[in-house]
Amino acid sequence: MDSKPDFQSMSPEQLLELSESTTDGLRNNRSSLYKAAAEKYQAADDQENYQNMVYEIRAFDLSTHENSDYRFGCLHGVVFENGDEAVYPDRKKDFPDESIEYYKTRAIATSNPILKARYADVVWDFRPFKHHEYALLAADAYLDCTDVYIPSIQINNLWGLELADAVERALCIAVKLNNDQLINTIAEEAITHYSENEVDSFNDQRSFLEVIADIHKLEGCADQAHNTKRRIAEAFEAEAIWKSVNYPNGHLVAIGILEKALKAYVELGDAPEKAEELKIAIASEHVAAQGEYKRVESMVRISQGDINNWLDPYRAVTIENALLLLAGDPNILPSYENAYKSAVDQAKEFVFMHMIPMELHRNGMTVKRIEGEEEKLAYSAAVNFRRHYRFAAEFLLPSLFKLLKEKDKCYLEVVHQYIATSGVFELNRVALINVGFDAFERADYIACMHILTPQIEGALRDFLGLLGASKTSFNGVGDWEAQLLSRVLSVLEGNGFESDFVWLMRLFLADKLGDNLRNEVAHGLADPGQFTWANSAMMLYILIKLATYRISTKTPAADSTEESNGDEQ
Repeated sequence: MDSKPDFQSMSPEQLLELSESTTDGLRNNRSSLYKAAAEKYQAADDQENYQNMVYEIRAFDLSTHENSDYRFGCLHGVVFENGDEAVYPDRKKDFPDESIEYYKTRAIATSNPILKARYADVVWDFRPFKHHEYALLAADAYLDCTDVYIPSIQINNLWGLELADAVERALCIAVKLNNDQLINTIAEEAITHYSENEVDSFNDQRSFLEVIADIHKLEGCADQAHNTKRRIAEAFEAEAIWKSVNYPNGHLVAIGILEKALKAYVELGDAPEKAEELKIAIASEHVAAQGEYKRVESMVRISQGDINNWLDPYRAVTIENALLLLAGDPNILPSYENAYKSAVDQAKEFVFMHMIPMELHRNGMTVKRIEGEEEKLAYSAAVNFRRHYRFAAEFLLPSLFKLLKEKDKCYLEVVHQYIATSGVFELNRVALINVGFDAFERADYIACMHILTPQIEGALRDFLGLLGASKTSFNGVGDWEAQLLSRVLSVLEGNGFESDFVWLMRLFLADKLGDNLRNEVAHGLADPGQFTWANSAMMLYILIKLATYRISTKTPAADSTEESNGDEQ
């Protein structure tokens, strides 16, 4: 037990013998033992031993938490009104050369690793340029202390802080001495300790493995550095397996750790089979994690009266003019600027939620990590923007299309004719769009979206041609290929397309933060639940709005060249 022995009933010799043999009982009061011995030597007028006990008291009264420039500092101090300062122990006054010689003798003589570490470290800390051998002695003694601390931790849960301090100090000394062999030894002992005695200590183990890998790299031992990196990858894998079983929502936690393991194995460059094995394991964890997700739902209600009021302008006009109204209706097309402002306000109101890193999971994999300040704001803005256009697709467009059908049951033919005569779609594309419209009319939304998705992307590329911009890009390995849709949208935005309309197409079609339907459909990743009336109707809306754009040529000034811009009419 960590209880204080009865020092007053013991002789000085018994006290010193206790100091050499006991650890737990003197955990927090070792200097008290030497104070008791000092009082007895002083009473016996034994000045030499009294002075030795004073050295002992000062050594064990030193604090290890005061100054980053030194290992040891004063235990306490006071500042007087005149500015003078008094500290104890005083590094400048309380440790003369005689005391250092005493500590050197004691460091060699004692067999108690706790005492040996303190004496040798005091010698090194107070005389660092003279006694490198005592630094090594201190480091070895600190490592020997772990054999004392670990059993006590297991039995009484004591000495945990001291154990961490001993390993850290031994490593610090080794680094200061630039002793790679000692650093490696300390790191390996630390890894062994953590793996055998500390539950969930994977991060600590990897930290020491990184130290070992860096040492091997500096020494030019490429094979040993590579093998240590493999141990790091294996540590990630072991952590994922353990946490998937022992953590709440363990499968979700394991996914991220397995991805780190995968990255580590890929960087090794010689473990393709392991990389494939981990990909399968990650997909399995995603499936297992489905039961750990919590569904969040909120009720959205809008009165039919509000929808009817919104429809009033559409009732008063022809279908052709209704399509023009639709293309410019702010209730359908959100404002990205407003969505971003709302994201900033939400970050201020819900600070903790904004601080937490996030991951987007789709189709059994993590598609994006959201960590930085700007990334989080962009994600929140995308969520706000998407919520608006999804509301329009789910609640407003159904009512509008119903109204158009009431005006003319063949309204889709009118819509198709409106698109065909706009002059911005190629004839072959118009024919394919018509097939997509037919699929929409018969409620075959799988066929509709598979047809219209690439035609929208193709139409956007057509606009590049009308603007005189290149539809292709050079991939850097000798091949030309079609511009990525994300690049196409950026070019169009810079040439007159409404920024909000570009944001809608970007999030709806080509961004992981949104629906990303172009990529989901094109790569066969979309599930049946994504082929809906609302998504199909949103594609019709995009085509209708594209039909309102015209390419106009600006009249050049006398000394300027002609340029083309996309302007909406």
